[in-house]
Amino acid sequence: MYNKIIENLTLYLNEEEIKQFEVCYNESTREYKDKLYLNNINMLEYINNVLYSLSIYQVGIQSLLACILLKTDNINYNYISREYGEDTSTMLEALVKIDNVKEKTNYLIDNENYRKIFVALAKDYRVLVIRLVMQQELMKYLN
Repeated sequence: MYNKIIENLTLYLNEEEIKQFEVCYNESTREYKDKLYLNNINMLEYINNVLYSLSIYQVGIQSLLACILLKTDNINYNYISREYGEDTSTMLEALVKIDNVKEKTNYLIDNENYRKIFVALAKDYRVLVIRLVMQQELMKYLN
């Protein structure tokens, strides 16, 4: 799957952006190899599927990096801002806020939590695109 992702990225990203993607991917996905998402989905497989879909939609490098970093442990926003840019860090922060709202409420979301989600999404529409693609990929695992 990784080769298909890179093949798609070469259609619209420059060499420097692809290199940045590869570095981020290689650093982050080491954590995903034995990790499960929602107790039964292989995290690396899931992230690769999301990245592949995002590459088909030709999203920017910041969106791809935020997606890769979302499920990593111990997110350091200062490091991410320095290494991958402020946009990546801001998107990642919004994505994490959305995930935190869902986890804290066991997916039973009240009006205040909806407000928090919409505020996070309103800051950057790219966050919405990432979340929609992630949900689309999760739907594929439903039986």
